[in-house]
Amino acid sequence: MASIVVIVAIATLVRDNNTEFVPPAERVYPQHLIGVAIDLLKAADVDWNQVRNIEELQKTLNL
Repeated sequence: MASIVVIVAIATLVRDNNTEFVPPAERVYPQHLIGVAIDLLKAADVDWNQVRNIEELQKTLNL
């Protein structure tokens, strides 16, 4: 779970360093971070049938 916290911290840093708003359709995401996040989420002890939104996922992962 510590790795997920690191990914969230990096994403927050990147977001904070961009002063101009970028519409979602124009955003670019670092593919290597997405792959790491997917691997971590697959390995997490999460009942995916119970998670319905990002808030529930954050609560489940204690973020």
